[in-house]
Amino acid sequence: MALGTAAAVDQFRTAFPGKVVTPEVKPKYQGAVTRPWSQTCWTPAAGYVYLSNVQELTEALAIVKKTGSKFAIRKTGHNPNAGFSSADETAIVLDIRTNRGHGGFAQSSRAWSRWREKL
Repeated sequence: MALGTAAAVDQFRTAFPGKVVTPEVKPKYQGAVTRPWSQTCWTPAAGYVYLSNVQELTEALAIVKKTGSKFAIRKTGHNPNAGFSSADETAIVLDIRTNRGHGGFAQSSRAWSRWREKL
């Protein structure tokens, strides 16, 4: 695991207890890897962080920026083309599928584009 990624995983574990899944947690990790509907998207990452709201996403992105780690955002879908995932064993997947709406994540694509602008 890359140095920045290892630091990010440690910081994610502190910031989000019980919401970080890494290869050491075999059953949960395998479930995280195989979550996308298409097998061509089953790319193992250094870790998966399950975020519940915008505040957590903001904190997670600050950790990514501070550590310089690679990351990908997982929401509702994934590109089914082989090799198109931006995550690999050196990247963190920030999973924002949970708790959409009601203080969680907005359903519209416009909300994500606003976050992307801040990166």
